[in-house]
This record gives sequence, structure tokens and C-alpha cells, in this order.
Amino acid sequence: MGTLVDVVLAGGFSLADVFFISLDSKTCCATFLDVTDEAATPIIVDCQQIIVIRRSTFA
Repeated sequence: MGTLVDVVLAGGFSLADVFFISLDSKTCCATFLDVTDEAATPIIVDCQQIIVIRRSTFA
């Protein structure tokens, strides 16, 4: 929780330098926080679509 990560999703889409917030095992939703803009934006992803999560090299 709170770790800066890079996420690669099925289909090749990726999320770079987002903070991992939580994983809901009941709904299989992973929540990340994108803070690259002036306002933080939550991103909710179907965990079945996640191929790779790695600690960001930016951290």
C-alpha cells in the first residue's frame, strides 16, 4: 500500500508511476492513484487484466 509502481495490463496498455492503494479480493478490483497531474486521480483496474506489477524505478 502506498508503493509507487508500474502496471502492465492485457492488451499492452501500461500505467507508469502510480501508487498502489488497495486490492479488493471480492470484486477483483485493484485501485491505484495517479498523481502526475495537479489533482490526484484514482484508477480502478480489473485485477484479471493485470499482467505485471513492478516497483517503479522512479521511486
